Amino acid sequence: MKRLIVFFTVITVLFAGTGVYAAESYTVESGDYLKKIAQKVYGDEALWEVIYEANQAAIKNPNLIYAGQVFVIPDLTEAAVDAQSGEEEKITENTPESMTSEIQPEEKVYSTIEEYINDPEVRAELDAGFAADSLEGFEFRMNAKGNDLTMELKCPEGMEVKGIGALLEEQLENYADNFGEVVEAFDEVIGRSGASTLVIRYLDFYENVLAERTFKAK
Repeated sequence: MKRLIVFFTVITVLFAGTGVYAAESYTVESGDYLKKIAQKVYGDEALWEVIYEANQAAIKNPNLIYAGQVFVIPDLTEAAVDAQSGEEEKITENTPESMTSEIQPEEKVYSTIEEYINDPEVRAELDAGFAADSLEGFEFRMNAKGNDLTMELKCPEGMEVKGIGALLEEQLENYADNFGEVVEAFDEVIGRSGASTLVIRYLDFYENVLAERTFKAK
């Protein structure tokens, strides 16, 4: 069922976009490079890839960073390291090839996205997907009204770091095509092109909006 595969892929992207477990931020200084920053903040230049992975929305080339950029610095507690190292594995696990055996081939047309989301069988599949991708401290919410679907990710306390809103906005832009695909899949669910709307919203611990964007099918 393409619609569920695409949906799970977008959930993975949604969680990956947060720069998970960020404990602080770092403003790039003249003469800095990623290994130098890793040595400063972690005491080990070999951990530069941790910083790169958490800031791919801002770092297009790991060899080219600029003074004044603000990077999220992940907290290297055991839980954070596990979450960071598991992202690549999660994305691989959620590819169509690995999920095919779990998805039923029958396609059903629903009258609205709200009806689709509240179908017990669909909901069970979605809940399982959310559980697999969830990260400690983050709260995921999904609400459908008619053909409008809102997905919110509330970040844990301590992620109110300088520049994170801009990073998340850039992440939404970078993955716009992925979110557009899920809207197209929802249009297929209800059999009406251009009828579905998807709102992606990141919230801080105090319910303030960090980043938000609305997507329609192209």
